[in-house]
Amino acid sequence: MNNGLLTRLKPQKGVTLVEIMVALAVGILLTAGMIQIFVSNRQAYRVQDGVSRLQENGRFAMTFMRQYISLAGYQADPSAAQRTVFSPDNPIGGFPNVFALPGQIINGTDDNVNGDSINFRYEGDGDGAIRDCLGGNPPGAGQFVVSSFNLSADSELQCMSFNPAGAAVVQTQPLIDNVENLQILYGIANPNNASAQSYLPAANVAADRWDDIVSVRVSLLLRSAEDNLTTKPQTYTFNGVTVTPSDRRLRQVFTTTVNLRNITR
Repeated sequence: MNNGLLTRLKPQKGVTLVEIMVALAVGILLTAGMIQIFVSNRQAYRVQDGVSRLQENGRFAMTFMRQYISLAGYQADPSAAQRTVFSPDNPIGGFPNVFALPGQIINGTDDNVNGDSINFRYEGDGDGAIRDCLGGNPPGAGQFVVSSFNLSADSELQCMSFNPAGAAVVQTQPLIDNVENLQILYGIANPNNASAQSYLPAANVAADRWDDIVSVRVSLLLRSAEDNLTTKPQTYTFNGVTVTPSDRRLRQVFTTTVNLRNITR
């Protein structure tokens, strides 16, 4: 054996236990940092997605309700006497009388817990431009359309329409979900005034004042579909009441005022 060759070879060296522990610690820190970034980005995405859905649903609901509520009192023949045409004594089209007063074209219910409802009627024109809230096409001029907005037991904003073919036929279509509350105020104009002097819930509108309704104020309280989007419960104010919920969902209030442009006084 060549002892000179052996003496020139360098002995092999490994890593010590301390070096292994340091490497593991650094790896854990890097992995934890990457996980934290992932979790933060995912939470930010969930919040942004929740906000976007809230705003999209709110804008759609406000636009849709404003479009149809503004039709209340519409007549295909504007020369006809409105209070005569919209009368239970002259039920053109056979629609059910969901209104208490002769000639009444709008009413509603008042429920602070489960949400209000609003009913309104108008006349079809036969050319497809005037439809009910389900997108149906009334048969023609002289056919009343009775539409309604309310909340279902599943927290869905829904529209209902009475079928002109028969008083017993009612069709319902959900519009958006995750609606916690719907509150509606009715703008009442005093004699000789064209604009609303006060806004009242349906329960406070006197029976003889429904003919004085000139506008409707609609407020929706929407919540996010997912929970645990905020670090703590989000306090909100709706219908004059401040509430701190038990969950950590996002919530947003949407409000619009609709002028009843087809009302004549």
